[in-house]
Amino acid sequence: RHLTLRPALESDVPFLLTLRLAAMAAHLRAAGVEPTAAESEQRVRADFDVAHVVELHGERIGLLKLARAPGEWRLLQVQLLPRHQRQGIGTHLIGQVLQQARAQGTPVTLSVLSANPAQRLYERLGFEVESMTEHGYAMRCRG
Repeated sequence: RHLTLRPALESDVPFLLTLRLAAMAAHLRAAGVEPTAAESEQRVRADFDVAHVVELHGERIGLLKLARAPGEWRLLQVQLLPRHQRQGIGTHLIGQVLQQARAQGTPVTLSVLSANPAQRLYERLGFEVESMTEHGYAMRCRG
């Protein structure tokens, strides 16, 4: 599979807004959060400096936001268009992040909505629930 990551550009924002709605709206609603256009744009633009567009054969299919701080990496967002979910792409992307983090002995943390089935993927990859949040869980994978 020909997957690439490239830094997100301002011209990617419309795609990223569409992606967020397609990938997250159902999980947000199930968690009791109604996504608004303003909230979606705020989330897309948050930490934009660490946002990477996931491309498959040159087609934009997802987003990976990873903040690398000394002592801890934070997986902020992993989103794929629904037609590309459940094909091993998320497992591959997160697996690469974990491999790099382990090489440096650095733990990786993330937050996941309780209604998001991705929690099972994270557990399979070695993340453990550290605490509960208002709408989900804080998880950690040790380095």
